[in-house]
Amino acid sequence: MAHVEIENVSKAYGPYKIIEGLDLTVADEEFVVLVGPSGCGKTTTLRMIAGLEAVTGGTIRIGNRDVTQLRPGLRNCAMVFQNYALYPHMTVAENIGYGMKVRGEQRASIEKA
Repeated sequence: MAHVEIENVSKAYGPYKIIEGLDLTVADEEFVVLVGPSGCGKTTTLRMIAGLEAVTGGTIRIGNRDVTQLRPGLRNCAMVFQNYALYPHMTVAENIGYGMKVRGEQRASIEKA
């Protein structure tokens, strides 16, 4: 895993400023949840980090690498959708750890997450 830095990131759709001056630092191995009301920019922020949404301004770094203009496939990251029940037969913890399990990560790392 790597740390993520969002520096002065903004997103606009035409004249509508959706996100302005967002700064966020997530430390290596830190677990973060974005919580807020519908329409506040949670999903847009995650989509910008993953490269699925273009950034209007600012910088996104994963590790020490500026990924602001990189295509999604070159960022080595993924996102979990807002509905926690991606797999209804699994617990929330199992859903969160599933991607790590598929990548072959150590059981201790999965349990720590």
